[in-house]
Amino acid sequence: MDDEDNHENRLVKTLSLLAPAHSTCALPVEVLSPPRRLARKIIGHPRFEAVVSLVMVLCGFQIGMEAEHVMVTGEQDNQYFAAIGMTFNIVFTVELLLRICSDGWFYISWNNPSIGWNLLDFVLVITSWLTQVIEVLASHQQQSSRQSSDSGEI
Repeated sequence: MDDEDNHENRLVKTLSLLAPAHSTCALPVEVLSPPRRLARKIIGHPRFEAVVSLVMVLCGFQIGMEAEHVMVTGEQDNQYFAAIGMTFNIVFTVELLLRICSDGWFYISWNNPSIGWNLLDFVLVITSWLTQVIEVLASHQQQSSRQSSDSGEI
């Protein structure tokens, strides 16, 4: 019986290391590495979710304003909207990295009740960065084409 209790205690301790800050699993702070402790402190702050939600709403407004600007002016490449979009990408990437740092492997565990949201968040951030990279490459391609056509080259 003693071995079973010991095994059960080790299992509970191991599972508690995988659990995120917002889980019901109690994990002593001193067990965590300093970066993970800091990430949990930030994620656990009452204003964190409010700030992230506000940034999401502002990003939605920015997308709507950019779409209207393109419809009205026909201008696809606006440096101001690109800079604002890059800022949102950075903010959402930092948020994602904080959550991953805080939760560890539990972030992508099927035992995590938030796995659907976590995967959606991950896919949105990656897709946003891929879109940003494609837009930059396309812009450079267009500039190269214009420069070679202006110089008379084919």
